[in-house]
Amino acid sequence: MIENLFLADILAFRGQHQQAAELTMETAKAFNEPSLAEESMWHLQQSGSDLKPALSYWASWDNSSDAYLVSNARYELSKQNFGETLRYASQIKEPSLANPFFQSVGATAMRWPADNQDRFVEVLKAVQAARPDLSAVTIAIALTHFYRFPEQSIELMEQLLTEFPNDEAVVANTAGLMAEVGDIDKALAVLDKFLEQHQSVDIQTQRLKTEYFDNRREPNFRPLLDTPDITVAWLVETANWLTAQGFFTQATEFSAHLAKRPALLERAALIDAEILIAQGNQGAALGLLMQIKQPEHVTVAAESFARMELSSDNLTVIEQWYDERRIENPSYSEQWIQLELRDLCGREEMAVCRARAASILETNPHSFSALEVLSEILTRSGQQTQLEQYYEQFLSYNPDAHLIRNNLAYGWISREVRLDEAEQQLQIALSAEPENPAYLDSLGWLYYLQGNLTLAYEYVSRASQLVDHPEILAHLITILEAMSNQAQADEVRSFARERFPTITWSTER
Repeated sequence: MIENLFLADILAFRGQHQQAAELTMETAKAFNEPSLAEESMWHLQQSGSDLKPALSYWASWDNSSDAYLVSNARYELSKQNFGETLRYASQIKEPSLANPFFQSVGATAMRWPADNQDRFVEVLKAVQAARPDLSAVTIAIALTHFYRFPEQSIELMEQLLTEFPNDEAVVANTAGLMAEVGDIDKALAVLDKFLEQHQSVDIQTQRLKTEYFDNRREPNFRPLLDTPDITVAWLVETANWLTAQGFFTQATEFSAHLAKRPALLERAALIDAEILIAQGNQGAALGLLMQIKQPEHVTVAAESFARMELSSDNLTVIEQWYDERRIENPSYSEQWIQLELRDLCGREEMAVCRARAASILETNPHSFSALEVLSEILTRSGQQTQLEQYYEQFLSYNPDAHLIRNNLAYGWISREVRLDEAEQQLQIALSAEPENPAYLDSLGWLYYLQGNLTLAYEYVSRASQLVDHPEILAHLITILEAMSNQAQADEVRSFARERFPTITWSTER
């Protein structure tokens, strides 16, 4: 099995990260080695694949290691499933691995509605009682309530600081909240006290930024470049901050520092492009961005494109650039298609967006992102028959795309055409996913239109038991009334009104 790791490295070097992930995961299972499974997750991320199936497979032989829990928490956080993120994070034994998840969710919760914040804080307090070793749980509470209760949040952080005086995250967040309310001197005092006893590039960086927000003079980050433990992430983040503040000379020096390492030349070019964009030199910035080829940098380049005001000619050049990147790295195609269309459709007329999505789908017939864009445009313009043609074409290349099969069938059902074919499509979808409520509802509604109320009720009722959805509930009410079961119809309608109060529901008879 060890030779699999060598082969995985070769495959990864060739850009075949999906295959590398499979080999690495099998080796991880054979030796019960979570760190290898974690490496497999990295390969899957590089390939743009969904991590969930691999995480489920990992759980079949290990569901308690910190590596497993961290990978799951990271996945759920990427999906913004915050409850699941914290469920996994609270089980991580090593505090330094668990803390960042609580801090991340707390920073997001700062902007939630008040009711959501209060419920979230109750959850955090329960975790706090069970895991007093996790300092970031208290940080998350303070961050969540900061905009509503700034004084209480800062007081909470000051108390935490007495308990964890050597915790960088506690120090940074305490000072950050103090600076946010304008208490710069107090924030600087907290940072200085920590720096008296510790060497920390991050805290030194925060001190320079905090001082800048007080006196508005350009901070000098240059001495930190000689610090041996500076990271690429720090260099990039600081260069971007300098660019955003208009300190272009220093930002360029940071870029040059990165460019000393050949492997980081593209990363440096991305910073240089951002500087040029900020200076208004979009032509030169575009020239730099066109040279970006490494998959991990294409996403950053795409974000730069989105901030630029581009002519039609430039957009054509960018289309060609994306096409070339997809040919060179096909495993990233879907991710880049999504980025390109999101940018294009946000800045251009729908006709241009539609034409490009159709062109991409023709050369990339497995692209769900391109089909999704076409679906939205054609649905909005009422071109259902043309959309159905795209669905049929997509299914010819992707027979396992049962969601598309359902959408195609439901389109026919809505227009009351090709009903026999619609039933066949839905039976295929349900044979693969028998408990999918969308498929059950579609087939039940088909039976209703055909007058088979018994089967209609059977399928739509099952769908309603699996998920609360207004359209499914509306179908169920209609079917019950057609069956002269008015009492049950009124009962469902009352539930629907309570569950979805913003929707207008018909009056009970």
